[in-house]
Amino acid sequence: MDDGVGRGLNVHAALAAAGVVGLWEYRINLDLVICDEAMSRLYGIHPDEGVKGVPPSLLRRAIEEDDLPEAIGNLKRAIDTGGYYQARYRVKGNGGVHWISARAKPISINGRTVSLSGINLMVSTEASELHSKLGSTAIELLSLCRQSNDLVAIYFAEMLLEHISSLISTRTIGPVAGSA
Repeated sequence: MDDGVGRGLNVHAALAAAGVVGLWEYRINLDLVICDEAMSRLYGIHPDEGVKGVPPSLLRRAIEEDDLPEAIGNLKRAIDTGGYYQARYRVKGNGGVHWISARAKPISINGRTVSLSGINLMVSTEASELHSKLGSTAIELLSLCRQSNDLVAIYFAEMLLEHISSLISTRTIGPVAGSA
């Protein structure tokens, strides 16, 4: 029976099940990124264009501005050193904002990086939701402490919220919803 199993026809389905939301190759000398259909759609590019290759600037438009310097810096470092590329950033696409972990392996010829072959992984939203709940709970706790006028409790609730905010600013966890 010839159902395609074992012949690579289900590779994209298996990758998607593992959280992979894009395969790509950056051809440095051409300054083009070749994208599969999933990545093209995520970044707001027509899949026919993605397969042909698009300038990196088209992809950058979908990345949150605050995340660009680190993503670009990591890319330049990978190209310059021949090291692996890894970055975590937010992409505006498919009707929302998605956390992406991009990873790529350099391909070098005569010690010079000529391309990077990579994948994009969807960062778990489950952890982000838990972090958001943690932040919301800390805000709620601070509000209750302020109502009780317990200065020690207020102090520790403020410290907790400050710590969570610090984690957010370093992008260790996602944003906190609400206000104290």
